[in-house]
Amino acid sequence: MLEFKTSREIEDIIAKRIKSERLRQNITQSSMAKKTGMALTTYKKFEHEGKGTFDNFIKILMGLGKITEIDNFLKEPVFSPKAQIKSNNKLYKKARVRASSEQDVVGSNKNNTFAGMSPFQAIIAKAKKE
Repeated sequence: MLEFKTSREIEDIIAKRIKSERLRQNITQSSMAKKTGMALTTYKKFEHEGKGTFDNFIKILMGLGKITEIDNFLKEPVFSPKAQIKSNNKLYKKARVRASSEQDVVGSNKNNTFAGMSPFQAIIAKAKKE
């Protein structure tokens, strides 16, 4: 659950995961640095502190054979103009209500769920409910 972590905590997690993967593959820090074209001290700093450039991060992923993980994460979205228009029209139609029916929406609610709401808020709330 990285969404509740600070950027510093995420850096630490990434560094630990990179170290774990390197050890799992039985690669030394020295050979990993050579494999990536980085100085050994630069690689060690990345692995111990999670500090480094994005370029070094990419090189490390390539060195570990994990660059496809980034590719999987950053898949190009499939864009269909027809699907986009259809989706936008559905959203627009759900929210659209004639002004003359605003009183019907507010007044017809027996439980008075929409009491205290403006007619527009009541329409939105009813649309979400449906």
